Amino acid sequence: MKVIPAINCENFGCVSDKLLKAAEFSDWVQIDISDGKFSNAVTWNNPKELFGFIALHNLNVSVEAHLMVEDVLGESLRWLAAGSKRIVVQSEAVFDADDLLKSCKEYGSEAMISLSPKTNVEDKTELLPSFNEFQVLSVTPGFAGQEFDNGAIAKIKSLRQLFPSGIIEVDGGVNEKTAKQIRSAGADMIASASYIFDSDNPEETFERLASI
Repeated sequence: MKVIPAINCENFGCVSDKLLKAAEFSDWVQIDISDGKFSNAVTWNNPKELFGFIALHNLNVSVEAHLMVEDVLGESLRWLAAGSKRIVVQSEAVFDADDLLKSCKEYGSEAMISLSPKTNVEDKTELLPSFNEFQVLSVTPGFAGQEFDNGAIAKIKSLRQLFPSGIIEVDGGVNEKTAKQIRSAGADMIASASYIFDSDNPEETFERLASI
């Protein structure tokens, strides 16, 4: 299973430390961006600083920006212009899907739509068909280290039935036990923050998840 280390930090020192670790064993990282408005958390948010660091250290890693923000298009454009290869936006935020998809296409990047635990697939039947990549957020938006919401399993199955060729990522509360359930339900990718970075050996933990 494809695994993406997720970086959820309040300052760039934390971001850079985790990024250097992740780049040793992963070709993708997810950067969690929370504005304190869409969710209660506030995280570091400076795409130019990040991509300057990536260039300086010649890191071979692609960035997925998970934007848990109110200003969806404005933040998407900042992260796209800096170099993000995938933008993940919350379906609960207010934005124009056509504008977002057009911007991602112009920058040659992917667009993914995310469903929070309290959002049902049926609630977003008008929005979801515009996308081919979906994220099931299995924790409350914002903070790392939360427990997996078991309601995500049914949501994965619903998305897979509706979008047989779609890409489904699951983010939040991922460990080896939940990763097996996630894969069996039909997901393609998982994003993991605390379980990887708080382990004694992040690379080995990453590899164990990837082997599921």
